[in-house]
Amino acid sequence: MNISSPLDDNIVDNRQLADDKTAPRIFSKSVALEVAELATKFTDDSGYIKITISSWWGGGQRWSRNMTLMSSDQRDVTVKIQRRKNGGRGEAQTNQIDQASLKGVVGIADYYATMGEGNRALDRMMEQATWTPLGLNVWSDKTFNANILNSAAAIKRTIEKAAGDTLQSAGYIGTTGSTALVFIRDEWGRVSTEWGEVTEATCSMTVRHPKGLGSGWAARTYFDISKINIDAIATRAYEKCKLSLDPIRIEPGRYTTILEPPAVGELFKVVVASLRRRMPESGRKETPIFGGHDRSIGRFYSKLGWKILDERVNLYHDPKDPLVGTHPSVMVNRVDLITNGVLTAAFNDYTHELIEMYELNPNIQRSSFRVDGTGMTTEEIIKSTKRGILVSKLTQLQVIDQTSLLSTGLTRDGVWLIENGAIVKSISNFRWVESPLFVFNNIDQIGIEEPISSHSWSRDPLEYGFHLAQTNIVVPTIKVRDFNFSSLIDAI
Repeated sequence: MNISSPLDDNIVDNRQLADDKTAPRIFSKSVALEVAELATKFTDDSGYIKITISSWWGGGQRWSRNMTLMSSDQRDVTVKIQRRKNGGRGEAQTNQIDQASLKGVVGIADYYATMGEGNRALDRMMEQATWTPLGLNVWSDKTFNANILNSAAAIKRTIEKAAGDTLQSAGYIGTTGSTALVFIRDEWGRVSTEWGEVTEATCSMTVRHPKGLGSGWAARTYFDISKINIDAIATRAYEKCKLSLDPIRIEPGRYTTILEPPAVGELFKVVVASLRRRMPESGRKETPIFGGHDRSIGRFYSKLGWKILDERVNLYHDPKDPLVGTHPSVMVNRVDLITNGVLTAAFNDYTHELIEMYELNPNIQRSSFRVDGTGMTTEEIIKSTKRGILVSKLTQLQVIDQTSLLSTGLTRDGVWLIENGAIVKSISNFRWVESPLFVFNNIDQIGIEEPISSHSWSRDPLEYGFHLAQTNIVVPTIKVRDFNFSSLIDAI
């Protein structure tokens, strides 16, 4: 693509650019900077402006019932303008990068900033000293330049293996590449920029019996596709399906339960989503980290500093950990949420941080995290279990009570009975009713952690991620006591 072409006086439709096979799939830093600098020329004064420019490309193959259904190629660009004037705030965005569109979107942001009352306290500039560039490399040329023929060959092998046993396979193999630039010019004319680029590869497969007698699932997400063993994922899904065939029915109740990482991740996501500091400190009691009310100072407080989970639980987010798959960002540093079972940090936004605590270091909520494990393998945990249940995956999770995090859901893709340290039989799926807080306060053993795939919706490039993506969660296998299976279900 000719760099000057999108910046001339002619209106350019980025959908046309996407169809141009000679055009780059995503923006380089130089092109993004050129767009940002052009947008600043359309401001009517030297006030605060933040320009976020993100570009995204994604492609993949999807198959079902042993037949390929789709091969996709998508791309998009977003320019987001944020302005502050006299306490007012305005923002607007576009996916057009010609002069007319940039001038228009800046004008809309200016209009909203001028018309809005705003909060004058929020007009203060965040101290740039609190912004720590991480310099993390989560970019892989192998992922961005992955050949569709390689994944097609792996899909063919998966389909042939499943069809050979009259089983049905389905799944998705995809890659994405994203870049983002955050350009800020503050009220005093100081300019700062943050740049990042990230790739992501995901592979998810399901193998099922055509009559619904068994199912197996496996998935992996990583920024480097060469580190994803597609055949191993296919084999794992295939073997789980074979092991889950012809399940028996056992009575619901409380059982010693081994939860594999995909199941553990679903429960920890409920815990992480509840760790929002603003709610308990505003007096909202319908949150598990509400601590109480201090009459002497007339303020509510959270459970920061309290032990809320088993002392072996360490839960944190480290952007420098490539397994977590988080993009480097301003205002996103390492945060240790739970250390040795103690709540050591909670998420809080810019507004709460500035107005309530008079600080300028917000802890933005993130969807990826890691929980430390031990050296025990899942097989070793199974061998140490006299009688219990092995659960592969939890789905359709719903939180019933926000205060206690009491939740319900279904087991999926493999549930097995363990007796005398060995898997003896596949069993029917259950509905379960349990609080993750109870589960992680009733831990018996912790295994080796491994990354799993989890959907997350990003709202702001760099600060939250990129588009709709698979975000890694790294958690271990965990054996717990008295997990509550409330009823049997017929679904696979």
